[in-house]
Amino acid sequence: MSPPSKPRRVVFLGFRRGGSSIVFQSIQHILNNSGHRVHDLVAEKYAEGDGSAPTAADLEKALAENDVVGCFREPPPADADLSAFAVKYILLVRDPRDCDYSWWYARNLHKHDFKKYDSLDEYLRGEKFDQFDNLVDYAENKSAAIYKYEDAFFDPTGFLHSMIAEIGIRFDVEAFDVANIFMAMSNPIGNIKIHNRSGLPFQAVTVLPESSIAILNEKYGSLLKRLGYSMERDKSLDAAVAARFEIDSLRRIIKVLMDQNHARAEEIGEIFRAASVADQKIRGAMDTFKHLSEQISALSETVTALSTENHIRIGHLQKIDEEVLQIKQSIEDFEALASIPPEQKPH
Repeated sequence: MSPPSKPRRVVFLGFRRGGSSIVFQSIQHILNNSGHRVHDLVAEKYAEGDGSAPTAADLEKALAENDVVGCFREPPPADADLSAFAVKYILLVRDPRDCDYSWWYARNLHKHDFKKYDSLDEYLRGEKFDQFDNLVDYAENKSAAIYKYEDAFFDPTGFLHSMIAEIGIRFDVEAFDVANIFMAMSNPIGNIKIHNRSGLPFQAVTVLPESSIAILNEKYGSLLKRLGYSMERDKSLDAAVAARFEIDSLRRIIKVLMDQNHARAEEIGEIFRAASVADQKIRGAMDTFKHLSEQISALSETVTALSTENHIRIGHLQKIDEEVLQIKQSIEDFEALASIPPEQKPH
């Protein structure tokens, strides 16, 4: 009898500022909406406020409860015991020069774990990203599938389909379509001085001065060759980058319009809800008014009846008063007659 097979799991790795969060969120959209369990372990750590790397216990627990786990930015903890699972690893890489440059622009957002530098070149010389090489070493040691962010930028649909096929988990086509839209519109326009989210490939070698590029090339030369990135700017890609950027810009505009339209719809909804509440209050007031009107009408009828009865009582009292006056007058006449001497009484 053959031993039971181990549960199959996928660990998703990626470079810091390498687009791994956006790609993983797209994968998460597809698989969650296809009935699978997917968890972003790094996002969970950031949500807790410390931003620390997942521990061995974190990863073991996440893999016990999920089919796919995001564990970005550095290799999984060496002391993690994953022997209970058949683990497949996927690594998303990006031109390390772009990751380095993007991290510089993210310094205002990630103040808690960003060192202070006086200039860009000082930062480029001083900041070390050893985890890039460590991640590639780990991925190759684990026979991981390695994907490039740039491919996701130029062909998001084909990229997502290829990665999902590599993961080897059944997915729903409708879920894939929704995730594809999400991935195409997930880089909102913003102030790059606060948080660079343009997502352009090969941005560092396009916009940085030669002195800065020289620092980056010296810093990442062996890794660039290892991953198949050119040390020089590939001008043949300029048209493709520009075309894709224009498409993304239009998509971002559509997203902004959709968001604004959604906001207007919410405002209209709030107005309708307020009107409904006001209408309910008016209806309640009308019900109260109707009840009061009925009470007033009943009281009016009572007053009318009492007035009629009082009028009758007054008539009776007046008649009785007249009769009393007549009796009093008769008594007075009798007393006056009784007081006359007999001889003077008329015969």
